[in-house]
Amino acid sequence: DGTIDPLKMGIPRSWEMLDRVPEGGTFKCTYVCAPTKRNFDHRRQLSRLYHFSDIKVPEKEIIWWTNSTEVPSEVIDLVLMIKDKKMDLNKVFDVIDGHDGNGEIGMGKLQQGLDELGWRAFKGPCQEHEVKEQYLAIFRCLNASGYGSMLKSDWNYLQEVLNDVEQSIKECLQYLLRISDNCWEEMWSKLDYLDEGSLDREQWLSALGRLGYFGPGDIAFRYVTVTAQATTEPPVLTATSLRSLEKVMNKFA
Repeated sequence: DGTIDPLKMGIPRSWEMLDRVPEGGTFKCTYVCAPTKRNFDHRRQLSRLYHFSDIKVPEKEIIWWTNSTEVPSEVIDLVLMIKDKKMDLNKVFDVIDGHDGNGEIGMGKLQQGLDELGWRAFKGPCQEHEVKEQYLAIFRCLNASGYGSMLKSDWNYLQEVLNDVEQSIKECLQYLLRISDNCWEEMWSKLDYLDEGSLDREQWLSALGRLGYFGPGDIAFRYVTVTAQATTEPPVLTATSLRSLEKVMNKFA
């Protein structure tokens, strides 16, 4: 009937039986490969066949990257929370795994660990079933291999997400500064052209589109409102909180 079902719990197991598979509609999915399952030689062949270029760089020198628009928003929020707490990704894994851990994190251990790290406070008021869906989305994304638990090699996928998050923020700011003669005050006046003093998420995205930027600007907004510990609901961005991204730009300089 045209209703979109995001299948947050994954493909229903009932579909294993042919008579329980829907008879109509469109099914779309994305192929995801766990970092430990990458076939570098095959990817090199595909590059040679379709891109007409031969990759001669050793695999260990490749900087792997993940498009942040292709992962659940909960995973982006997890990266932002870890970044806000200034914690090392590997350290977070060890904390969740526990002092007597076995080097693997299952669904239950992930839920308990994120609770202790302050996930609920970070996300704000949520129903219990919503929190469980958030944890499940994170677990399914990081456990791309499909096993019942994830290893540190699976967890390190977050570093690839972090690379793209930082790059997205950098590119958004570079564009805004370029059209504002590298002046933060001029940048804000272009964004807040109605002089309201603040921008919520929709106003921010609308302003970016009006200024000709069509990249993933949502990440920059979420990063600012998280690091500035916005207390308004919904969170808003101000000239002062936006200026906090100057530190991010200095890091990339």
